[in-house]
Amino acid sequence: GHRHEQKVYKMHPEPIPAEMIIGAMKVQGEYVLRDGDFDGVIDELMIFDRCLSGEEIEWIYQAGRPASK
Repeated sequence: GHRHEQKVYKMHPEPIPAEMIIGAMKVQGEYVLRDGDFDGVIDELMIFDRCLSGEEIEWIYQAGRPASK
């Protein structure tokens, strides 16, 4: 038979405030793009609590690709 496995995930009991800018980049406090605007679309945003390996990034990329025709 199959055994069910339980795994405890560590999590922070309280939110941790952090600055996050999505769609604009600052260098030494100044926006790189004029007015700090991002001219495009961001799709499927993922945030991880660690650096991903090249293999993990490749797997995520391949898993999200549409089937070839």
